[in-house]
Amino acid sequence: MRAATVQEWTRPGVSVAAGVAVTSASAVVLGDYPLSGAVPWLTPVLVPVLVGATMTLIDRKHGVWLWALTGPLAALAVLWGARIATGWGLDPWPISWWGVAAVALAWPPLWGVLSRRRVRSSVGAEPAAPDVANGHT
Repeated sequence: MRAATVQEWTRPGVSVAAGVAVTSASAVVLGDYPLSGAVPWLTPVLVPVLVGATMTLIDRKHGVWLWALTGPLAALAVLWGARIATGWGLDPWPISWWGVAAVALAWPPLWGVLSRRRVRSSVGAEPAAPDVANGHT
């Protein structure tokens, strides 16, 4: 058994720090946009993808814990960005943004678990036999 390198030990911490940085940047960028039109439809998809992909690329592993952490970070970015967009409470708060935050909170952990299960089920599977009768090799 080989010993873990320093880089392998620090990579998860760096990936979480990068996820928090992307969360902050997403909130600030979201705060500059009006909370109407396509923004409520794109936000619960794009923000978690940005946060989760950043953490996964830095950690170099598909960790379920990374995607479980992505949900709360993305929901925080959505709510923080909506708070900025409403002028820190001076404008009315759109009630639909609670639903946007709930979607951003829910799907990343679910995707992490389901995709991990799919990756594990394909590992070690027997390769399909060539279909020689139909000319495929």
